[in-house]
Amino acid sequence: MEQKHVSTSSRRDLSLTVGDFGPIEQAKIDLRPIAVFVGPSNTGKSYLAILLYALHRCLGRNRDSQSGPYDSVLRHVRSSKPLGKELEDGFRYWLQEFRSGNSSLTMPRVLAEYVRTVLKEPKGQALDLENELRRCFGVEDLHDLCRNQADGEASTLTLSVPQTREAFSFSYAFSFGLGDSRLQCLVDEPRPALRVTKEHLWPLLELSNFKGTSALRFAFGLLINHIQAEMSKSIPKAYYLPADRTGVMHSHTVVVSTLIQNATAGGLRKFPELPILSGVLADFLESLITIGGSDRSPRRRNDILDLDKHIETDIMRGDVQLDKSATQYPAFGYRPNGWSTDLPLVRASSMVSELAPLVLYARYLLEPNDLVIIEEPEAHLHPAMQAEVTRALARSVRRGLRVVITTHSEWVLEVLGNLVQLSALPQEDRSGLPGEDCALSPDQVGIWLFDQRGEQGGVTLKEVELDAESGLYATDFDDVSQALYNDSARIFNRRQEFQGK
Repeated sequence: MEQKHVSTSSRRDLSLTVGDFGPIEQAKIDLRPIAVFVGPSNTGKSYLAILLYALHRCLGRNRDSQSGPYDSVLRHVRSSKPLGKELEDGFRYWLQEFRSGNSSLTMPRVLAEYVRTVLKEPKGQALDLENELRRCFGVEDLHDLCRNQADGEASTLTLSVPQTREAFSFSYAFSFGLGDSRLQCLVDEPRPALRVTKEHLWPLLELSNFKGTSALRFAFGLLINHIQAEMSKSIPKAYYLPADRTGVMHSHTVVVSTLIQNATAGGLRKFPELPILSGVLADFLESLITIGGSDRSPRRRNDILDLDKHIETDIMRGDVQLDKSATQYPAFGYRPNGWSTDLPLVRASSMVSELAPLVLYARYLLEPNDLVIIEEPEAHLHPAMQAEVTRALARSVRRGLRVVITTHSEWVLEVLGNLVQLSALPQEDRSGLPGEDCALSPDQVGIWLFDQRGEQGGVTLKEVELDAESGLYATDFDDVSQALYNDSARIFNRRQEFQGK
């Protein structure tokens, strides 16, 4: 059966520009439906992946679960200045029109420009982003994330969101490391026409009048809150699967049990010798607990995450099981095909433990348009299985999932190259070819090489294009392969010389 394919014309690809962040000197990437970070170890692939996660959590759909629905309203009411007579009059008129039944109105120019000014300095979000970066990276001082700490250079981040039918084009620019951190929201055009619905702004309809200054400021706060909520919908909800998933799956019960045992009536006791969990690892552990919640059921209302079934059927040859312990804490197991009992993950192969989290996320958490970041999906997998996992991810990308992976696998890149080549064939001519149901167009795949030869000694990123003749993405793997071949030839020649003596 042909899978549902998401049209590239309806896609919204975010872009990220980074300067002097961690080991990265300069980077500019477009977040295609599947983005791959490749390059030598210790070049910042995970740094950039974690940064993406933090930005999505703070500024995107994840934000809904972190703050109350009227946080920005209260911030505005507490800190806003008088609107001024011209602005008050324009806003009152617009509100009256809104209450009369119209749901999509053109704002007066003075109101639209003031909205743009308020959006430019997001109140409270700068501190939110600071805290999220500290949490995700497990650092106390953001200066620790700056590349040139000795020179006092600032790190800069810009996340750009393209214009959509529902919202304007905008970008968040964040800098830190020199003095106070600063977050700006740069709106590319005023776009005075805003789509406002009664469902989102129902409190405006409940206010009997807007004559009082406080009521008008509250109404304006509601409007700003609504616009920021619509903006956040343009940035997908993100999930992160860190490296060494096998170790975490084997030990997560011990970690959580230790935290519980160390808790007292006065709160969690402090043990200086215990390391602090990074935010991505803490979120991963929390997700495992959430998945095991009593009210959690598989997401079968959409078919995107047949991803879990593809992995279980084509790779694991068995099912991931979810059970409850006596304390109602989730226990995960593996049941091979044909078995009537489960194996604890600690007794299953490392391949099973490595893939089990992806299966569980696909079955219980992920939805279309979500972003999942996976470190080293090839870990503990035979090359043939690496190819199957890559195809499984590509199938989900065709159905709307967005994927970022870090990898050291040439097999992953070869499969992606094949799938892009496959897209050049008409559907009827793909029959019988591996990946016939998961071909990807060239603009759906972005391969980014982390290069250590930056002008200032740092890492820079460059996009790797698909070679039309070889059908491969040319990365540093080719250099390693060539070097090993030359080593083999030199050894062979040396043996010939030795035997000739």
